Amino acid sequence: SPVAPAADRSVPVRVTTVRAALADLHRLGVHRAVYPRAGQRIPAGPPSYVERPHDVELRRQLAEAERRSVFVALVGDSCTGKTRAAAEAVGRVLGDWLLVQPRTVEELQTCLRDGMVRPRTVLWLNEAQDYLRGEAGEVAAVQLDDLLAEPVTVAVVTGMWTSVWSAFTSTPASGSVVDTDPHANARRLLSHAAPPIRVPASFDDGQLREF
Repeated sequence: SPVAPAADRSVPVRVTTVRAALADLHRLGVHRAVYPRAGQRIPAGPPSYVERPHDVELRRQLAEAERRSVFVALVGDSCTGKTRAAAEAVGRVLGDWLLVQPRTVEELQTCLRDGMVRPRTVLWLNEAQDYLRGEAGEVAAVQLDDLLAEPVTVAVVTGMWTSVWSAFTSTPASGSVVDTDPHANARRLLSHAAPPIRVPASFDDGQLREF
């Protein structure tokens, strides 16, 4: 995949309220809606949200953050609605919390090291692989694991493609070459997370009728 440009270090890490963050879903990583029919009027805001069964479990997991820290991961293929589902649920369950959104793994490490993720904070990591790959990602995984072990109330919210989740959570085959376990710390972190929330690739007929 292409390498993302380096973040402008003169721009501070985004710290805002959840409700303020929801005013700009695109900045949270939600894809803009596509309207394929010629001449169709494009609404000013995002399309109405249609709930699906996974939304119930998502809200349940987020509600646990009121009494203990949680790591919530939505897993599915590209453009299945993972980020939009996370945004809708966070706004509904944790709307009065703060939201911290680091842009790079280096910014994530800084946030965790400098205590920027305080109690009643949503740590928004839209694409988990961007924060967990490589040596820096392994360090960040340990920091996140340590955060989740503390007696605080924090919600780490992220999404991963199904193939990426499998790559990060699979144990290397027995007898493989030494030092070929690039995701050992990330796998340990993900094993401590709540059960992943699977987001299906399509809507059923009943859900489509709600559009």
